[in-house]
Amino acid sequence: MSTLWDTLPVGNLSNIGNLSSTELFDLISVNICYLAGGCDVHLIAESLMVMIIFTLMFQKSYKPKRSADQLTDAEMDELVDEWQPEPLVPDASEGREPLVVSSMKAGTVCIEGKTLTNLGVLDFLGFLCDPKVNEACAASIVKYGNGSCGPRGFYGTLDVHLELEKKLSEFMGTEAGIVFSYDIATITSVIPAFAKRGDVVLYDSEVSQSILQGISLSRAVSKAFQHNDVSDLKRLMEWVRDQEKKTRTSNIARRFVVIEGIYQASGDLAPLAAVVALCKQFCYRLVLDETVSFGCLGANGKGATEYWGVPTTSVDILTATLSGALASVGGFCVGNTQVVEHQRLSATGYCFSAALPAFNAVAAITALEDMEADNGRVLRLQANATAFRDALLEQLARPESQRGQLLFVTGNEASPMLHLRLAEGRQTGNRDEDEEILHQITDRCRELGVAVTVTAYTPLQRTLPPPSIRVCVSASHTKEQLRAAAAAIVQAVTSVLC
Repeated sequence: MSTLWDTLPVGNLSNIGNLSSTELFDLISVNICYLAGGCDVHLIAESLMVMIIFTLMFQKSYKPKRSADQLTDAEMDELVDEWQPEPLVPDASEGREPLVVSSMKAGTVCIEGKTLTNLGVLDFLGFLCDPKVNEACAASIVKYGNGSCGPRGFYGTLDVHLELEKKLSEFMGTEAGIVFSYDIATITSVIPAFAKRGDVVLYDSEVSQSILQGISLSRAVSKAFQHNDVSDLKRLMEWVRDQEKKTRTSNIARRFVVIEGIYQASGDLAPLAAVVALCKQFCYRLVLDETVSFGCLGANGKGATEYWGVPTTSVDILTATLSGALASVGGFCVGNTQVVEHQRLSATGYCFSAALPAFNAVAAITALEDMEADNGRVLRLQANATAFRDALLEQLARPESQRGQLLFVTGNEASPMLHLRLAEGRQTGNRDEDEEILHQITDRCRELGVAVTVTAYTPLQRTLPPPSIRVCVSASHTKEQLRAAAAAIVQAVTSVLC
């Protein structure tokens, strides 16, 4: 029986192994030409494949030439031996020793045996050393013990947890609430519980590190808009809309805007009403973090929504801390029932953390009941914030020492948190040197009887706010304490910089 090769003009393949690649190519080319005359496309394609295979089989191998700059094995071993890895963490000896507090009372703190006016903590409403709160905590320890030893979903839920969640949601005017055992983990867990890969998150450029961490964990597409710039936020929303039209993903991607009621990095207030209007116009879900503003803004301390007259139903997800105005530990999130219940199985900080100890929940409940019964603390805090700011600006405006050119004050006049930053002409251009100057000022402040702190940021934060001294006013301070503290701060600044 004849084969395909028998019909070809050169069909004897007995010596094919002795042929060079050029001779083999000529052999197959002759056969292809013969087949082409018969117009059999399949035979032509098969012959082409055979030609390629045999060409590759008989092609001579080659060894790449060694480049002049390539290292020998001995040279590489020498470099490996000389290499010294960078330390995993900075040298602890480079930092300052932390100050140790020996006792605290309303508005004051004892450090190294000296009682100072305390402007360094977020005890805005003065519940930290409140006798009523302390008595309630002591009674709860006798009843529940001093810990929880289990997550909320595994025998960690106590009746006081449910009571606190109910009271928080009722106070804020929402359907439901959920309590977390760690305040920083609250917003960090809430954002990735809703935003996923492919979703869009727009956020203010000055949001806190916990918000940035939550956005990063969500793996959503994220864009920062300029601080408190509503027009820039609108520009980004329009850009996202145009991109979605091109990719036809508008019906798939969820879109979020994340802001703070009062920004921790500056003390500025977010223009909440304008942001809510944009979110409605462009169909975005609003995430509002009220870590600082809860208990401080509004006639009853309900935060930015009350201050701006915005219904809480206009905010899709609202989070805040229990560690600030309520002087406890943990955080919470309030919203509609679906938003809250979804977090019980999706928010990692809730699912995998030990539940909030009972006495911390009781402390928050007692403080919240006091706020609901009487808004006197809230009004006193707001009056103190205004009085301290006015006294500080008055001291800085005095011309005799050109003190107004030494530093400037950031933060809204309604905020109980202020930041003091070196004036432009006093900055060295080196962050470490500027922070050292601020530390010298805080050291001098303690000598003059005032406890303030240089704002600390984690080294993991990619964009750091300018160095500053953070000052927090409390409802427990007296007007005399605040006036004396303002004078002491300016005196410390003058003695260091002049």
